[in-house]
Order: sequence, then structure tokens, then C-alpha cells
Amino acid sequence: MAERSAPEARSETEDARRPRRRAAGVHIDLELCKACGICVALCPQGVFDSDDRGVPVVARLEACTACRFCELHCPDFAIEVEPAPTPAEQETAEVATGDAAAAEPDEETP
Repeated sequence: MAERSAPEARSETEDARRPRRRAAGVHIDLELCKACGICVALCPQGVFDSDDRGVPVVARLEACTACRFCELHCPDFAIEVEPAPTPAEQETAEVATGDAAAAEPDEETP
């Protein structure tokens, strides 16, 4: 087993202490889902519930940490987790949108 240097070990510890990202959305493709219940059973945050047919339902999106555990373990590839943008990504998107709006000439009405 290879030993890690102190900076590498420290960065992993720091990453573990950082709050996880939130999810902007968890999408279940009902055409692919066979209602196996793996996502419901494995979600560490209890985001999913099952409906009366056993099909997973996103019941608590606000609890989702975008860990993608459900997405990675779904045998049917029926789940997609969309992480919320980080503040830096959000700021970049807002600046880009603002710049695009400023670059467009205003249309004058006759």
C-alpha cells in the first residue's frame, strides 16, 4: 500500500468536512425503472418514498446531498441527479447572462 504525503491526507480530510452540494433535481425515468427499491433502500438521506406500486418517488428533494449513490447503484440507469450549482458557478452563470443581455442591441419600436 502506498503511503500518502501529509498534504494529500489533509486535503481528503478537508473535503470530508465541507458541506455537500445540494441537488437541483433528481429525475427518475419511469420507462426504465422496474421498481426494484434499491434507491429507496440505499439513499443515506431518505430522499425517496415508494408509491403504492413500489415505484420510487422523490419525497424530500431538500434533503438530497447530490451524493449520486442512487444514480450509481440503479441497475436500470433510471435515475439522474442534477447537482445544484456552487456559488462560484452561479456567479459565473449570472455574469455570463448579464454580459449576453448587455451585448444585445435594444430593439427600437417605430
